[in-house]
This record gives sequence, structure tokens and C-alpha cells, in this order.
Amino acid sequence: MWNKIKGLFKLSQKEYACNIYKIATEYKIITESKTNTGLFMEDELIFIISISSPEQEISDKIFTSLKSSREDIKFPETKEEMREQQKEHLKNIKEKSYLGLYKNSTSCSIRLIGNIISITPYIFNKRWLEPVEEKTLKIEYDNNELEITRKIIEILE
Repeated sequence: MWNKIKGLFKLSQKEYACNIYKIATEYKIITESKTNTGLFMEDELIFIISISSPEQEISDKIFTSLKSSREDIKFPETKEEMREQQKEHLKNIKEKSYLGLYKNSTSCSIRLIGNIISITPYIFNKRWLEPVEEKTLKIEYDNNELEITRKIIEILE
């Protein structure tokens, strides 16, 4: 019985998320929030910073983004709403298309659940990004933000 209760508690832990794209000269750090459908979607709080920024600044932006992850945001109900939202999002991240972003970047997703950070690299596959699950790195989070940031930078190289 106790194991069932512990399992339920784990399911109810808040999940914090963001995506990071590294292009030629900058990082695009984009908060992800959980929608009312349970899916994660890129959301507001976007940081675009130079890849030559100090590690501490990069770290601050990543963890501010993670901690800004929200729950129960409204998922677009129609294709038109989705197109409008995507158009606005592309403008906010200073990209012409998702395809261009995916082709011209290396990227990873960051997830924080409880005290475990998961860093999952993505690979471009013709029209979209696919997670490379076997390369997911899990690190215990204990206010070791700079150490984690160094691992993220290494993964994006």
C-alpha cells in the first residue's frame, strides 16, 4: 500500500521544462508549460543570449526559464488559433520558420521533476526534432546550477 501512495505522489510532482536551441551565435532558451491537455508547449519567457555570454549568465537564464514553467495553459482549440500562436511565437524567438530553427541548431530539452534534472538532446529528422532518449543525462539537482549548465553547454556543442 505504501508503494502505491509513493507512486501517486511521484505522479503529482510538478514538472518544470524548457528547450534550448544553439544556433551560430546565440542560445534561444524557451520556457515550456503544460497545457490543459497535458502536453507541453513552448511558452513565454524567452531568452536569446550570445553563446559567448558568461556561464553564470547562461545558467541564470536557463533556471529562470525552468522555474517559470506553468501548468494548465490553454491549448489552441482550432487550427487557426494554433497557426496564429505559432506565428507569434516565431516572431518572439526571431525565427522565420520552425523548420529553419530545427535545421540550423543543436537543441535539447531540460526537465526538472522533484530533484532530478533530465537533459535530452534532439536530432533533426527531415521536418521535425526527435529526442535521442538513449543520450538523456539525468543529474540530481541540489542547487548545482552552474555544473548542470556546463553539462548542457557540452551537450549542445
